[in-house]
Amino acid sequence: MSKIETQDDTAEWVFTYGGQDYPYSLIFTGRSSLALTVRPDGSLEVRAPFSTSEQQIRVFLKTKWLWVEKQLAMFERYRKPSQEFSAVSGASLHYLGRQYILRIIEDVDEFVRIEGRKLAVHTTGQITDEAHNRKLIERWLTVRRRQVFRQQYEKACRRFHLDRGLCPQLRWKVMRTQWGSYSSTTHTVYLNSRLIEAPTEAIRFVCIHELCHIEHPRHNDAFYKAMDRYQDPDWRKVKEKLELRFG
Repeated sequence: MSKIETQDDTAEWVFTYGGQDYPYSLIFTGRSSLALTVRPDGSLEVRAPFSTSEQQIRVFLKTKWLWVEKQLAMFERYRKPSQEFSAVSGASLHYLGRQYILRIIEDVDEFVRIEGRKLAVHTTGQITDEAHNRKLIERWLTVRRRQVFRQQYEKACRRFHLDRGLCPQLRWKVMRTQWGSYSSTTHTVYLNSRLIEAPTEAIRFVCIHELCHIEHPRHNDAFYKAMDRYQDPDWRKVKEKLELRFG
């Protein structure tokens, strides 16, 4: 077990098992026992009492490793491939937690709209032109992100009694391993663009999660107490569903 130097004071360690290195974050808290979390992205987090020694943590990880490997295998099985979506008739697309079947239609005008359980893409080009179809869908999703993300973010800010002047800026971008982030430097909350695929309660969950980081930068006991105070009562189920289905 060895330590990795990091940019901040977060303790990052590596546990070697079976000839393979597994990095994990180590958080010392006032709890009375060791706890291990395996996240859907494959990262590990150990929470330990302040008096815990390296040897105790090493033994703890060894006794938990069969369970860890099962969890990692499960998350790998559910993980959604990160590939560009198909933009042809009959393909599917997730939007706000529901799955829609694409219907590409030749037309004299170009627009996208929901028609029942289908997402109708009206195009002046060839219906087989995936690149152009994808451009039309992305343009529609950009408008929807602006509306939906802003609406859920404002709901989240109200829970903290923050008006528009005090609430951090809201931006979104492509993220590979995170659903959101908070920058204290620019006082900005960033959302993963892919969140538009998830239900609105999941988008709101991520907004509140990042707002909790304003006062609590780390995932410590104080942070989780804030999460319980500001999140919806079933936020843990929302988090699990988001990570398993859309992670």
